[in-house]
Amino acid sequence: MAQVLDRTQTANLTAATLAGIGVTALAGFAVAISSWLDHTSELASVVYLVLGALTGVVFLTWLWRARLAAEARGDRQRLARGWTIGGWLLPGANLVLPLLVVEDIAGKTLAVRAWWGLVIASTLIKLVTGTAADDASAAAIRTENIGVTVAAVLVAAAGWLLAGTVRRVSQA
Repeated sequence: MAQVLDRTQTANLTAATLAGIGVTALAGFAVAISSWLDHTSELASVVYLVLGALTGVVFLTWLWRARLAAEARGDRQRLARGWTIGGWLLPGANLVLPLLVVEDIAGKTLAVRAWWGLVIASTLIKLVTGTAADDASAAAIRTENIGVTVAAVLVAAAGWLLAGTVRRVSQA
């Protein structure tokens, strides 16, 4: 059977996940502010992407360990263990599988479903308004700035919901 973390390791991984969520949300706001100031937010965007990637790795490590703990408790899991990570990587399936994995670990709560809805909504807003970047008109730039700002707010709200879920599952 795979190793489940002890309480100290779980606390450390939980703290790192929560810190990463918070710092990444702040970086998202920095990108939004930068885009409104001069539309040259490349540095802020790179910092946001790096922090997001690091937070993603820490979160997926936490999620894997939480999955192992759920299995050890005998909780029913709808998907094979490999989908805990793989579900995030398969295009199309990554719109649904991560939600199923987190629901199986954390429960089918409103917070979990709202978190995932906000993640999907922010991604769609970034995709739709990001295409405006190809047009250098003032209206296109304004549309992109609005999209970046709305997406940053949605990501921060999603992070807040996820942080609560991570904390609740880690304390169980």
